[in-house]
Amino acid sequence: MRHDTASTLARDGRTLKEIAEILGHKSLASTDRYTHLSTAHKSQVLNDTMARSISL
Repeated sequence: MRHDTASTLARDGRTLKEIAEILGHKSLASTDRYTHLSTAHKSQVLNDTMARSISL
């Protein structure tokens, strides 16, 4: 459940600090272990960023 919560928060754009506080972690390294982004999400983030760069 922690992995799912952390990953969902990360996909929603929350920072590691915010996620750490919600999950009660003292270190961001612990939070990083729980946060997993899907390949599809990482691809979408990259595509969105590139599209904004090209349109500038």
